[in-house]
Amino acid sequence: MNVHQIATKSAYADLLQKDQSEANTLFKELLIQVTRFFRDQEAFEALKHVLRKEVLERKPEGSDLRVWVPGCSSGEEAFSIAMVLSEIMQEMDKRFSVQIFGTDIDDGAIDIARAGVYPASIASDVGQRRLDRFFMKEDGKLKVKKEIREMAIFAPQNAIRDPPFVRLDLISCRNLLIYFEPVLQRKLLETMTFALNPGAILFLGTSESVDGYTDDYAALDNKWKVFQRKSYVQAPASRELAVVPAQRARAPTLPKPEQGLNVRAAAEDVMLQDFTPSSIVVNSKDEIVFFHGRTGKFLEPSPGKASLSLQLMLKEDVRFAVLSALREARRKEKVVVKIATKVATNGDSTFLNVVVAPLGELKGIGGMLVVFQEVLIPRGVLKEHQDLAIAPDKDSYIKELEKELSYTKESLQSTIEELETSNEELKSTNEELQSTNEELQSVAEESETAKEELHSLNEELMSVNAELEKRNQDLTSAASDWRNLLNSIDVAVIFLDGKLRIKRFTPQVERVINLIGADIGRPIKDIVINLEYDDLVKDAAEVLDRLSTKEREVQTKEGHWFTVKLLPYRTVDNVIEGVVITFQDIDAQKRTQVKLEQMAKEIQSARRYAEGVVDSMKVPMVVLDDRLRIVSANIAFRAGFGLGKENLTGMPIARIGNGVLDNRHLLDALENSNARGKGFSDREIELALPSGARKIRVNASKIRGESELVILEFEFEH
Repeated sequence: MNVHQIATKSAYADLLQKDQSEANTLFKELLIQVTRFFRDQEAFEALKHVLRKEVLERKPEGSDLRVWVPGCSSGEEAFSIAMVLSEIMQEMDKRFSVQIFGTDIDDGAIDIARAGVYPASIASDVGQRRLDRFFMKEDGKLKVKKEIREMAIFAPQNAIRDPPFVRLDLISCRNLLIYFEPVLQRKLLETMTFALNPGAILFLGTSESVDGYTDDYAALDNKWKVFQRKSYVQAPASRELAVVPAQRARAPTLPKPEQGLNVRAAAEDVMLQDFTPSSIVVNSKDEIVFFHGRTGKFLEPSPGKASLSLQLMLKEDVRFAVLSALREARRKEKVVVKIATKVATNGDSTFLNVVVAPLGELKGIGGMLVVFQEVLIPRGVLKEHQDLAIAPDKDSYIKELEKELSYTKESLQSTIEELETSNEELKSTNEELQSTNEELQSVAEESETAKEELHSLNEELMSVNAELEKRNQDLTSAASDWRNLLNSIDVAVIFLDGKLRIKRFTPQVERVINLIGADIGRPIKDIVINLEYDDLVKDAAEVLDRLSTKEREVQTKEGHWFTVKLLPYRTVDNVIEGVVITFQDIDAQKRTQVKLEQMAKEIQSARRYAEGVVDSMKVPMVVLDDRLRIVSANIAFRAGFGLGKENLTGMPIARIGNGVLDNRHLLDALENSNARGKGFSDREIELALPSGARKIRVNASKIRGESELVILEFEFEH
């Protein structure tokens, strides 16, 4: 507000709504970019010890190792962890697939982290040993090496709002929680707790803690705030519900009568109808499914809704005997007989035996056969019953009541047992339903967790995609730069791999070697080259083997000249992975050189011709340059001054022949001539020659060209 000279907050709010750049500036001002490499060296040493002991030693070699650094700022903390992991892997001699996800809300800081280039001042934080191993110098700055850079993926993310990364082995969130209110602290701690694997590590700042989540973490180093995620609380083990398949009662099928006359079948029908006792067949639910004979003495429909339930249809006299025999037969799985049960019918009394037998063919429906077999009563029993009927006394009546009470007790006991059985079944069913409910709840939670994980994985893939897209843009830009550079310098280049196979080439190569796109991957020795250079493959192999450089001037078969240079192909990490062959067109230079050599020969020939002409002249002559040094002298000059055959070229004129021409008048005249740019004539001087002192007339002529020359002619006076 002071910068913009705004007095009220409402006015500044209006400015924020109108000016997006001001909102961005305010957002940048609110961010806190406080980070550096290996902040608290002892803390990272503690982390290194814990990671090796609790995580890496328990992981199989080659497995994934996932790390999340929320609030990574410009990447220093993420790269510090990458260096620590690289050191641990080297010490253990084990390799893991490391993925470090660095996220921050600041896009500008993420761009710095992606570049991995930092000022030279970080040397004091990193240390010389790590500096030499993990960094390389580039334009006065320090760049993270490829080995460490490829471990980290950086992407913009709001750690509070956006889904987290999951299945993590380490989260390093140092000095981020201290800037949050308690509500946001708990939310971020909950997010990180969800994202960590059991046994994974949480690395916090020295002023931070896991308050409220102590049940989820074990403190491994209280001083440097290194915590380990405890095992998850296991959901109750699922139990299979005991489902009893519904059983349908079905009446036993009777054999079909044979067609035509069958005496045996007719006899069996009469015997079954008239001479066999009455009987019924019941299923597992004690429902009557089949009647045989006259059962009206023992069964009668119950009032109310129609039912075939045996318990409801049995008369009181036989109910106890039949039901108790039925239960016993089912329990023992054998035939049970209840003897001489009294039944009252139409004012009379009948005695019968109740026979209950399992039906083997009807096991599927729990079928039981109940037979009502009327019997003759022994005389003693009959007399007892007759006495009871004619003159019932107190004792007889008591006996009858005791029998009924005994029956009632047995019935009650049976009912209690059935009730207890039903209660147990209901209890079991209730437990199974509770277990099912818990399982469904667990499945719902797992589904929600899976949904969050999928969302998180989607965010993770988007982050990786953004990183790859950024790298792809950088690679595309670099490729375009190199293509334009190679095209601009007009140099033909071939790149070979370590087996001398063609990796790529520039379009200019087509002038030297007929290459097409299909030739990529072919050995260079299989390519027909248009050069008078049979040792190309041999020299390439030697360059790759000795890491040397070779350079030769060769001609095409049409006579065009190229300089061929072979040098090792070095990667960014200074690894030799092939050979680079360049072809520099020097045809114009070569042709110019040939012309110059030819011109030099012609000049030399003309010079010899001129010297021959001069030597043939009888007048002593000498040619001097602008510094009065001899360029050439004819035979008459040598003879006249007694110089012999010694080489005079380049000697000052005053020093030849023991200073025979060291004459002040002559030298002054020559210097004046050079100063005026004109010659002179008929200048008389006296020289002391070997033959004696003589007067000589001297003429000087100027020759103008690339350099000025002076021709001196000497005439001896007789």
